[in-house]
Amino acid sequence: MEKFTFILALIGSLGTAYSVIMTFYWHRVSIDCRVIEYCPTKDALIAYISFINLSRLPISITDICVWNDCALYSCVHTPEIVKTVNRALNNKQTYQQPIYSLPLPINIPSLSGTSGYLYFLFPQENFEVDAKSLTVELSTNRHLTLRKTLSLEKSLHIVQ
Repeated sequence: MEKFTFILALIGSLGTAYSVIMTFYWHRVSIDCRVIEYCPTKDALIAYISFINLSRLPISITDICVWNDCALYSCVHTPEIVKTVNRALNNKQTYQQPIYSLPLPINIPSLSGTSGYLYFLFPQENFEVDAKSLTVELSTNRHLTLRKTLSLEKSLHIVQ
């Protein structure tokens, strides 16, 4: 009878350890980011970025910063017009819609994603974009700052 009790206790302990480890694994902060397109100018950067929450808990991105020339620059938190969509029929403009940047914070449900334009302002002529990567820092509501180096090689570079 003691061996049977020991085996049940061991199975219960292993089940508890497994539950604790898997809960930690599922609730960890895990965000995937990709730059879809970007447009650097003399004093700004407009980037269309996709965010995917790989965690089982919702997360809010409270700030997004980009590293430039060893300095950290935060994106503009309020929506700004970053692009305008124009449609014409027979050389006559029939439709015009402004596209705005994402307002912060960005709330992402569990196992979900969102995307949008981000607008970064820099001191005049101080921005240099590396041809292959862009380093960003994401601040979250879970008191965590994630630094990611995003590849720009497969991104679509838009020149306005």
